[in-house]
Amino acid sequence: MSRKTGSDNFTPFEDGFIFFGNQKIPFHIDWDSKKNGRIFMQDIIDGACIPTPVFAEYGDGPILAYIVNIGMLGEGVVKGEWLPFPTTPEILKATLKSIGIDKGRYKRFMVAQYITDVGGLAALLPSLPCLNELNILAYLLKDMECEEMDVLEAALEFTGPSKLSEIINLVLNLSLFEYIPDVSDEEELGRYCVETFDFCDVPGIDEFLKYIDHRFYGINKSYDEDGAFVEGGYISALTDIPTIFSSFHDFPESIERFDFCPDCNNE
Repeated sequence: MSRKTGSDNFTPFEDGFIFFGNQKIPFHIDWDSKKNGRIFMQDIIDGACIPTPVFAEYGDGPILAYIVNIGMLGEGVVKGEWLPFPTTPEILKATLKSIGIDKGRYKRFMVAQYITDVGGLAALLPSLPCLNELNILAYLLKDMECEEMDVLEAALEFTGPSKLSEIINLVLNLSLFEYIPDVSDEEELGRYCVETFDFCDVPGIDEFLKYIDHRFYGINKSYDEDGAFVEGGYISALTDIPTIFSSFHDFPESIERFDFCPDCNNE
């Protein structure tokens, strides 16, 4: 992103204040060491206190995003609103209008903060998202069962996706992962596998199992599967993960689309 914002008149200055409600927040920026305007914008937002959302006002949406007017941000004013996803074109239009985004002076916005119940997801979501893709992800998460959510959290840590489309593709391929909760090392992994294996009442099997090296079994399993221990358990991919989603155009039109929207990334 260039230094120019939606106002097209923003010239970054080194020392000054930004105003957030009644707060007057000092900041310093050195453009020689921070050449990306996006870093500058985030520095300002990090200094401001984003209001805590009243969750009862936003229903049970799986993602909350704090959307900020980039043009006003460049002028030293943090103008933003919380927006729950999934959302509708009508709600999105109203939210953008409330922060001054229109067809006139201000046209660009960014997401300053995310809140979600999916562990590790907020840190992976982009500040300049395609809102159509963000809406699709929220639709997918909305009806997800707790067990699926556990697998997703493990898969996010395991694969480290860097794009919204990669996260959506991951959600659509959760069945291709094996997730074993509550194991933290090779010993516990090997013991779990041995104890849950169906030996079909093999005579004398209990005596035989006493001699199994659970740690060695776990080491071999994780090595053969190229698996990993993550927070909460062990995960591996059962096969190569296919790309079945690359953009929102791949998804059914039954999900709300924002054809009018001046998306952050100019999609």
